[in-house]
Amino acid sequence: MLDVVVLTSHFCTCATLFWALIDKAGYFTEAGISPYVSETILLLITFLPLFVSVGIISIALREVCTYQAHQLNVKRLKMQVKMQEFKKTKFDKKAVTLNNKGEQLRQKSAALAEKSPRESSASTTKDA
Repeated sequence: MLDVVVLTSHFCTCATLFWALIDKAGYFTEAGISPYVSETILLLITFLPLFVSVGIISIALREVCTYQAHQLNVKRLKMQVKMQEFKKTKFDKKAVTLNNKGEQLRQKSAALAEKSPRESSASTTKDA
């Protein structure tokens, strides 16, 4: 992109010198062209590299903003995947904990069922 700016600058410099040479020769006055028109065209030629530079800078800024938005979207998607994995592992841990508690309760109830009614009533009075 820098080549475009340099090329435009060189072209406009040559065009300005050529325009000044034609103006000095009096071509515009002989052709009946208003001096305001020739001066306006000369100013446009002079400022053309500035316009090209502003255009290139705006394109570069747009590309940077697009890239940053893309990176932000990628980070957001990665964070969503991590949150889903975290929720899944958290849910799995709760399920394992509940299964362990259920298994412990089954073992206690099986142990109580194996005891005789007399031992079972004695153990409940000791616990109270």
